[in-house]
Amino acid sequence: MSQLSEFIQLVENPQEVGRKDGKWFYHESPEGGLPTLGYGHKLTQNEYDTNFVYGINLKYGCSDEEIEFILTTDLEKSKNVAKNCVPEFEDLDNLKQDILTEFAFNLGYGLNKFKKFKKAIIEDDWSTMKAEYKRFYRNSKGVLKELQDRNDKFYEYFLSGHP
Repeated sequence: MSQLSEFIQLVENPQEVGRKDGKWFYHESPEGGLPTLGYGHKLTQNEYDTNFVYGINLKYGCSDEEIEFILTTDLEKSKNVAKNCVPEFEDLDNLKQDILTEFAFNLGYGLNKFKKFKKAIIEDDWSTMKAEYKRFYRNSKGVLKELQDRNDKFYEYFLSGHP
């Protein structure tokens, strides 16, 4: 398991919501909308309708190995999104690639909205990264809320060891 995978598990579902009797089932998403499975895999309408994610049948629950496969696949897809958003991606060190992949994991191409943050990563500008990394979401009632715990853990994991 990669360090990024461990971080995602730490922030996406440390309580293992949806895990019962050694099996994983999808559960209500904190942001509303379609359910979430495992560690932050928001079901698409097609996945919800068919009960399949990446060829895995969800009907009777998923094993730990299947949930890890889903997370690994999601992270690979997120890395490709990050590469498309940041042409310099391959020139960056692993930590910066992980930062961008983590953002893409949650935001998809919304990563492009973080222009100052992306520029700071490319330019090795840690003070601007620290000023621009925080994320928010709208709850089911439309209220904007900071992802406080996630932001704190992101800072500790990715940014705290830098000037």
